[in-house]
Amino acid sequence: MGGSAHDSPRFRNAVEYTIAITVTLAGGARYGTADRRADRLAERLANTAARCGDAVQVTAVAGPSHDGKLTRPQPVRFAAANSGRGTYAEPAKLDRYLDPDHELALRSLAAAEEAFTAHLTADRARRRAVGCRNTGCCLTPPERACECVYCLPEEHFAGLRGRRRRPDPLATARCVCGAAVGTAGQRCPHHRAVAVVVLDGDAPALRLLADQPENAP
Repeated sequence: MGGSAHDSPRFRNAVEYTIAITVTLAGGARYGTADRRADRLAERLANTAARCGDAVQVTAVAGPSHDGKLTRPQPVRFAAANSGRGTYAEPAKLDRYLDPDHELALRSLAAAEEAFTAHLTADRARRRAVGCRNTGCCLTPPERACECVYCLPEEHFAGLRGRRRRPDPLATARCVCGAAVGTAGQRCPHHRAVAVVVLDGDAPALRLLADQPENAP
């Protein structure tokens, strides 16, 4: 597949498709005969769909209907299903077919979404710690003017480099929060104990900045 399992045309371009088929089954001498025949038909249809070469996930519902609209929909348990739930009477018949590769892609997507959420939470936390004005815009360009270390990492690192080489009397030294301070690398009283936090995907300047002794809390 290459890359993450969910990042492939087979997964990204997949489509969920529902086919509604209304069938009237002949009754018999005993009450419920038509219902039993309908259950068997629903199972056969679900089995056929699961065995289709391009089907990667199949579930089905069936039940009595009126004018083509289900009145008591129930999950269909079918022999070709390999996941989901069965019944006490027929535990081997489950209600969902899932292709192994598609299942792997679903797990990959879930892991990617979990990692994204964790990154978002961590980014918001570190921005809140320095009073960033763009706390809610993780992974997007800053929406508000802010001079904190996370919005302008290159400028903050350039300030430290200038301090070691040739101090520029016209440059404004700033704390990690962006507030003006006396010298580059200095912290304002509110953020002396705040560490620069680096996350995956951060700009190289922020990674270099975090390693500087001037930026240690």
